[in-house]
Amino acid sequence: MPTISWTNYLITMAVLTAIYYLVIGWIQFRHLLFTRKRDEPKIKTEVTNEPQELLGELFSQLSRIISVAAQYSSPQPELIFGLQQMIRRFQQGLQPGDEQKVNQYIVHELGKNQLEMSQDELEQLWKP
Repeated sequence: MPTISWTNYLITMAVLTAIYYLVIGWIQFRHLLFTRKRDEPKIKTEVTNEPQELLGELFSQLSRIISVAAQYSSPQPELIFGLQQMIRRFQQGLQPGDEQKVNQYIVHELGKNQLEMSQDELEQLWKP
């Protein structure tokens, strides 16, 4: 049996370790490597003035945020922050009573995406 030098041993171990971590990284993160950016829904930045259009646009944006959060398993605080920011953008144009409609829509969309939100968290969305 030939003798192996420490240099050869360390080089072999380094190469095997690198291969091991590449395989583990590939298994764990391949879905991120092959997700196309163009498939992600875009969030619009313009706001209309018509009340019904405004509410419809808000619903559309909230739906996109919730579906992206569900798709990427976003943490709850991140989802709340995203919803809160979108509501703040539209809040000036909303009519009295729209808050309840928006909350009902959010609960509906969360349910469709197997997500949940407590009543306190829903109320937090409307706080400045």
